[in-house]
Amino acid sequence: MKKFLLLIAIPAVVFSCKSKKVSLAVNDEQVNISDFLEAFPKLKLPYEATDTILRRREPDTAVIDDALFERFIPDSILSHLFGKEGHIHLYAVGKIRVPGAESYVFVKGLAKERRAMYMLVFDKKNHFAAGRPVLYSDNESGVTGKVDMDNKYTLTLLHQRKASDGKVYYHRDAYVFAEGTGFSLILTETNETKPKPPVIYNPIDTLPHKHRYSGDYAQDK
Repeated sequence: MKKFLLLIAIPAVVFSCKSKKVSLAVNDEQVNISDFLEAFPKLKLPYEATDTILRRREPDTAVIDDALFERFIPDSILSHLFGKEGHIHLYAVGKIRVPGAESYVFVKGLAKERRAMYMLVFDKKNHFAAGRPVLYSDNESGVTGKVDMDNKYTLTLLHQRKASDGKVYYHRDAYVFAEGTGFSLILTETNETKPKPPVIYNPIDTLPHKHRYSGDYAQDK
């Protein structure tokens, strides 16, 4: 009887040890990409976040060691936006997994002069596929942002800017991800008007019409 109970207990202990989430705060060489993704909390669709999340205090359990992060994600993903900001504090926000397909992972990065939240995409084999900032803050007053992902996994980015005249201008882009091609822009909406092109001064046109070089050459010349 004791042997029978022991046979039941051992697999249960092994399973509980394997199912326990690892800490991302330490660059443990035994942590693989599956462990890395499993450590992110699950997010429910539809998911929405505003740039207030960039100022939210994250728990210690959300800390990601930068060396561990760089083992699975190219450093160019962060350097493109942060540049030479120095040490970047990284935090795990959450993940959205498409059944039998890719995973979307949200990571927050904080530096001295800049804050940003990234979406990282891993394919069904957990290989890194794409990454881009979805929220960022340069401490510019009057500018806000929002990101959301709907039930069809469409990513929408909204940026709003309050002008000095009190009017709010917005720019909304919608993206979908496809394996092999990355993010594709499928929709753009904005109420911002494009500036009028400056009037072209054509000195030749000041000549009398009887001159053979007179005329309007503003187009195609």
